Order: sequence, then structure tokens, then C-alpha cells
Amino acid sequence: MTTNALKPLCDELAARLQELISVQERLILVLRDKREAMRRANVEGILTATRAERDLVQDVTRGDDARRDVVTRLCTALGLVGVHRTISLRALVTRLDTPTRERLLRLAGTLRERMLAVGESNRVIELVCREMMVHFKTMFAAMVQDPSEPQTYRVGGDVGRAPGSRVLDAVG
Repeated sequence: MTTNALKPLCDELAARLQELISVQERLILVLRDKREAMRRANVEGILTATRAERDLVQDVTRGDDARRDVVTRLCTALGLVGVHRTISLRALVTRLDTPTRERLLRLAGTLRERMLAVGESNRVIELVCREMMVHFKTMFAAMVQDPSEPQTYRVGGDVGRAPGSRVLDAVG
């Protein structure tokens, strides 16, 4: 049960969870801006979003460290010595009163939702990057080919241009 001694720790844990939710929400917005910049081929926008993303990821790391510290202190106050690194929030809150348990579980659920949204945004960005790489590879391969060069038979029997790169004449 939550006693007066546990209330400040539970309030601090709730505050840390709320801070992490806030950072995740800001990260979702930055990733949306990054996808939009990628869609528009806005290099400066991509770089700006990437810098903001890096800063927010650092905030997530600091926030998670602070959350772990509170969990350690809460475990100690509950007499759960040595399990603070492996205990889940769901297992930890079973030792708290119902209102506190529900509040912490609600915050943890919201944080999980935001983290899943960040993961999905990162998955989309990764797919876009892969497609862009394929496009650039195809584009650069076409740019170094000399269309006037005759095609020849290759080792496998197919027909194509002779192997080797050609210098792209960028001065026109």
C-alpha cells in the first residue's frame, strides 16, 4: 500500500513518465517534419530535423536514466532490494494502492503508445531511405554509362555494355 513515505516517490515517477511522454510527442513531430522534408527533397529541412531528433534522443536517454533512478529508490522503499533492474512497472505497482497504481499504469500505457508511434515513424523513414538509395544507385549507374558505346556479350551470356566506369561529363 502507498504510505506517506512512498507518495513523493510515486509522484516523482509519474512526473518522469509524463516528461518521457512529452519528449516522445515532440519526437513524433520532428520525425513527421523529417519525412516531409525528405518528400520535398529539402536537404536543409532534413538536416534541421536530424539535429532536433538527436537532441530529443539525448533527452529520452536522460529522462530514462532519471526514471530508473526513481524506480530504484521506490524498490528500496518497498523492500525490493536487488530487483530494480529487472522489475516491470506492472509488477512494481501491484504493491501500491489502487489510485496510484492506475495513474502510473495509465501514464505507462500512454508512453508505450507514443514510443510505438516513434518506432513506426522510424520504420517509414528507413523504408524511404532504402528506396532513395536504390534510386540514387540506378541514377548514378545511368549517368556513368556511355550510350554510344556498343553492347557486347557478357560472361553469363546476356547482352550489355562493357564493364567499367565512365567519367560523367558534368561540364557542359
